[in-house]
Amino acid sequence: MRIALKNLSTGLYLKNGAVWTSDIATALQFDNVSRAQRFCTTHRLTDVEAVPIFTETSNQARTSIAA
Repeated sequence: MRIALKNLSTGLYLKNGAVWTSDIATALQFDNVSRAQRFCTTHRLTDVEAVPIFTETSNQARTSIAA
């Protein structure tokens, strides 16, 4: 399982830098929620949620994180 960051206002996934995408397959992926949260803190991202990416199934769950 990998983690992507989704903007709650736009519904887009972080791709890189300030680039966002609607395609979760091209989104920046983190090894775990802790790394995603550190990235949000470092880059002062707000209004985002961590979205698990399950490669073995298309089911996805969401968890809001505060940055």
